Amino acid sequence: MVKILLLIDFSSEFTRGILKGLIRYSKDHGPWIFYRLPSYYKTLYGEKGVIQWAKEWEADAIIARWDDDDDDTNLLTSLNIPVILQNYRSRSDYFTNLLLTTNRPLFDIALESGFNDYKNISRLFKKMKGYTPSAYREKFRDKDISNVF
Repeated sequence: MVKILLLIDFSSEFTRGILKGLIRYSKDHGPWIFYRLPSYYKTLYGEKGVIQWAKEWEADAIIARWDDDDDDTNLLTSLNIPVILQNYRSRSDYFTNLLLTTNRPLFDIALESGFNDYKNISRLFKKMKGYTPSAYREKFRDKDISNVF
């Protein structure tokens, strides 16, 4: 039986879509077991604790939302199993670029950047950049943007 470890948040439509697709696929090619490691586990035990847990559980694959830190990604790939990473940072960088270089509506930019829920990207953006997307656009547009990404 294939064991899939899920290290992702299911609150977004994008992530729920991934999970639904995996479940449909597993019905034809299974049986598979999915286990969602609680998000607090990484907070309590760190990335190395998650890796240790995956080894002990003998996971066959991991689907994760993991930070873009190369050391952390190397930890995941050190397991020598398939790893699918949900990468918010590259999508948010693309969102930021469109935000500063176009006049397009924020909702359209969010969709093109792979975010189906504008409220979600707006919340994440404010957490990462300290500004709402509108305020960020207003503050940094037409300025030297080489250091804002």
